Amino acid sequence: SSYYIPEGGTSASAPEEETGGLNVWVVGLTASTPRESCLMFQLFHAIVMGAPASGKGTISSRIVSCFNLNHISTGDLLRLHMENRTGFPRTKFQGEQLLKKEHINVVINLVVPYDVILDRVQGRWIHLQSGRVYNSTFNAPKVQGVDDITGEQLIQRPDDRPEAVKKRLENYSQTSQPLFDLFSEAGILKDFHGTETDEIWPKVYEYLCSYLRPLVEQSQ
Repeated sequence: SSYYIPEGGTSASAPEEETGGLNVWVVGLTASTPRESCLMFQLFHAIVMGAPASGKGTISSRIVSCFNLNHISTGDLLRLHMENRTGFPRTKFQGEQLLKKEHINVVINLVVPYDVILDRVQGRWIHLQSGRVYNSTFNAPKVQGVDDITGEQLIQRPDDRPEAVKKRLENYSQTSQPLFDLFSEAGILKDFHGTETDEIWPKVYEYLCSYLRPLVEQSQ
């Protein structure tokens, strides 16, 4: 599936057949403290990419939470895709259009070995309404089969079966490279390697601090 953060910062997911297998989080961020709210916002746009079940949702949620940031819409170009729940960008052309419409500060690419992903999805549970993802091996819910926040039931998706995941990973490998090339040529692509989100997150956090801290200082 492909993921995005809709209005209000809550995660959501779209069916695999609608997205062509390319998984992308698009996050628009801006400072949100009371002092900064009355000043001109310093906008920060990030795209978080990665294969299915690579941890995009968790990483994006931590970005919003740890930096005290809010999601913002990145314009009409994205609104249609968000309404249709189709994810964006999925192709090189869409990536080119996005770069023309918006200033993208960074593209964070989560690189997780495919064998790790295949093992991970077997214990994957999802809260469908929010897109929150749990795993019975790590990041397990407090109560088995129940969402920590709402208390609603969790589900296991049919497309998380090993055979389906292998197909999604193959599709991702074929479709994502042109986007990687585009963002690399633009000088905004950064790869983060690891086998677990808790291993990757500190690297992402440190990297984003080099961007977000100066933005806050400039607005003071």
